[in-house]
Amino acid sequence: MVDRQNRLPPVPAPENASDDTAIRLKLLIAAAADETARQLLAILAQNGFAPEAVCIQTLPELEQALPGNHWDLVLASHPPTQLDLFAALRIVREQAPELPFIIIAEQIEETLALAAMRAGANDFIETRHDLKRLIPTIQRELLAAEARRQRQQAREVAKQAMEAQLLAVSRFRRLAEAIPECVWVFDLDTWRMSFVSTAYERIWGRRVQDLLDDRKDWLRHIHPDDQARMKHARDTAKQGGLDEEFRVIRPDGGIRWLHLSTFPIHDTSNRMQSIGGVASDITGFIEQRNELRAALAEQRHRAEVQRLILDALPADIALLDGAGRIIETNASWENSVTQKGMSQYAIGADYLDTCEQLAQRQQGEKQRDLEEMVAAIRGLLAGGYETVGRIYPSKVDGQQRWFRNTVAPLHTQEKRGAVVMHVEITETMLAEQRLLELSHYDSLTMLPNRLLFRDRLATALTMARRNRSNLAVCFIDLDRFKGINESLGHQIGDLLLLEVASRIKDCVRDSDTVSRFGGDEFALILPELAEQQDSAQVAERIIESLSAPYSIEGHDLFVTASIGITLFPNDSDDPDVLQRNADTAMYRAKEAGRNNFQFFTAEMNANAMEMMKLERDLRYALDNEEFLLYYQPKVSCRTGRIVGFEALLRWQHPLRGMVSPLEFIPLLEETGLIVPVGAWVLHTASAQARTWQEAGLGKLNIAVNVSGKQVGQHLCATVREALAASGLPAEHLELELTESQLMKDAEGIISTLRQLKATGVSISVDDFGTGYSSLAYLKRFPLDTLKIDRAFVRDLAADANDVSIAKAIITLAHSFNLKVVAEGVETEDQLSLLIANQCDIIQGYYFSKPLPTTEATAMLQQSRCLPAHLLCQQALSAV
Repeated sequence: MVDRQNRLPPVPAPENASDDTAIRLKLLIAAAADETARQLLAILAQNGFAPEAVCIQTLPELEQALPGNHWDLVLASHPPTQLDLFAALRIVREQAPELPFIIIAEQIEETLALAAMRAGANDFIETRHDLKRLIPTIQRELLAAEARRQRQQAREVAKQAMEAQLLAVSRFRRLAEAIPECVWVFDLDTWRMSFVSTAYERIWGRRVQDLLDDRKDWLRHIHPDDQARMKHARDTAKQGGLDEEFRVIRPDGGIRWLHLSTFPIHDTSNRMQSIGGVASDITGFIEQRNELRAALAEQRHRAEVQRLILDALPADIALLDGAGRIIETNASWENSVTQKGMSQYAIGADYLDTCEQLAQRQQGEKQRDLEEMVAAIRGLLAGGYETVGRIYPSKVDGQQRWFRNTVAPLHTQEKRGAVVMHVEITETMLAEQRLLELSHYDSLTMLPNRLLFRDRLATALTMARRNRSNLAVCFIDLDRFKGINESLGHQIGDLLLLEVASRIKDCVRDSDTVSRFGGDEFALILPELAEQQDSAQVAERIIESLSAPYSIEGHDLFVTASIGITLFPNDSDDPDVLQRNADTAMYRAKEAGRNNFQFFTAEMNANAMEMMKLERDLRYALDNEEFLLYYQPKVSCRTGRIVGFEALLRWQHPLRGMVSPLEFIPLLEETGLIVPVGAWVLHTASAQARTWQEAGLGKLNIAVNVSGKQVGQHLCATVREALAASGLPAEHLELELTESQLMKDAEGIISTLRQLKATGVSISVDDFGTGYSSLAYLKRFPLDTLKIDRAFVRDLAADANDVSIAKAIITLAHSFNLKVVAEGVETEDQLSLLIANQCDIIQGYYFSKPLPTTEATAMLQQSRCLPAHLLCQQALSAV
């Protein structure tokens, strides 16, 4: 504290002055002698002030005097004997930035005066001229200090309003619009103004939308003399901290002085999210006071608007104070209280006490829910920010209705509170229940879908482990259902699926689960089986029931089912493994001829795993260049010479070695890989045939097998590309399709075959005699060759019927001007009979097995032929 010896005694007021009218003034006087201070006090007393002063002479005394004392003014005489004037200015500006500081001197140099003003002095007075300027100067600085304090208060109010934005945007907007200052928020993430109060239009005279569209709009209307300074100040305070006064030019030409301050706004994780700005119109203190009054009126208006908005909301709404009492409600809440006579929810009632009494009247889970909610509301009112919610059913006019009760925080810096909302959500709940059904049940049959099946299986396994009981999982797949869908349409297919689902449900117990996975796939969970064989009885009942005819929309339909069964605990206790096992067993049932059921075995699993590995490796075989072609010669029965080869696909597996075509060709078909692999075969075989031709080894034909999947996958384009790339003439390429492929979609395939013929290639029917082709279709197909299936060649020498069939096929083909190729020729007797019956070409192990490229090339170079005596026999038979 300052020594009391430095406190100057009060100066008597003039005789004509009154204590009531005198302006009290607390002075801090820095002077070399007390006499100087007394003179100053006397002058102030004579001019209507009641001064109370402390005189200091050193810097330590100044530092002790400033804290805790609300000084109105500092008067410093110059030169002081022990006081550094600029050090004193620095101390005053650091501890009391708004405190007026006036220098009094006999005479002061201009350079010193300017330096003192830059250091923070408000004014200086030379006593050698006249002390009359002292009193107006003091009055001016006191008024200016009061104005600065008021602006600081306005800035604090604005800053508090900006911070409140993070807690409640709606409250911030109401507060920001209620104050006369212009408030904006600049979003650092989007680099745009996210909020601009309407005061921008009042102060700048510009549209709010202009600043929202262009963040620099406020700079464009600054007075030209202030432009450079404000741009520099803005650039040096990009993260807040701008504190400047400047002038703006309004559209009408008027000039107004503004004060602008900016500050950072942080989110709850203390990350700087935005920059807030507050601009005050400081043109006149009176105008500021009038604007504040107008803002208060606007705030009252907004409060009324808020009330109207609350009344318009489709919910019962009440506001609670920090103690949980109801302090305000909207019209809907008031109507509910009045109409239902619930005074315990009226304004002034204790909402928490009402909820506790309601909880005491409940039992069990309802009581616990209400007690937990009351505890959560107490925590919220104690300062928490977590919204409390509860959904509960209630009977209204005999009907079940659903309501949501939500309690959210409504805190300010001074007070705590909450908003309570009661709203009916019956329609929402019904919609959610419907969505739940759609997500867990098949939309067609309303059976549990795959998701719900998995959940029920997990539950059933838990019960089976606990009870040590047996459980079966069954997968059911309808046989040839796809044909019904494609021929009669999906509407008939759906009606059939509904009937199938009904029949399956009739075959099982109420405790069993019947599920539809999609398409024609169904699944069963059979818990609590007395014997594991009970699942077989269920499967037999289902197969028998499903095999009975269906009468749907005038169609008599027939479908059968293949069923796979796996057992817990014998096969596995893992739900995923059980489902895979049932799927594997179901496919085994299909392989066993369909319309039967199969139990899962470990051998099936091993085979399935092996097939999975094979399929995985098969997908990389083409890229890894593991495929190669073998070539089996086709020999003329007339000349005995090789006239061509059939290209046969082989797979050289890096670990397993040569994989049988019987293993991997079906996988290529099933996975669709046959399309790219088939294209590779066409390109490779065509190129090899062209290589042989260019080597002078004959105008050989090359035959390539074509899959049914290739026929529908731009086969014509692939053939043209292969011919163009290899340079092979089209007439030397032969495409082989099986009889069953041709008859599967006879009408559709005729168009494709005609397009292929247009390219110049030959078309051959493989395995002829094993399908169901009719003479009518045989005539319409643009064919060149028939291949007699090896089944008729195998017993040709021992079975007269096979001889007759072979002869009939040869005769039929020749009648259609088609060539005949007999495959699978392994003995001389077979060859002799075929030659005797005018067969054109033979192919088989009798002449050669399929050969790699090098060996086939060597055979051509050796000009290998059929034995001459057999050809002579043909000539004799012809005679």
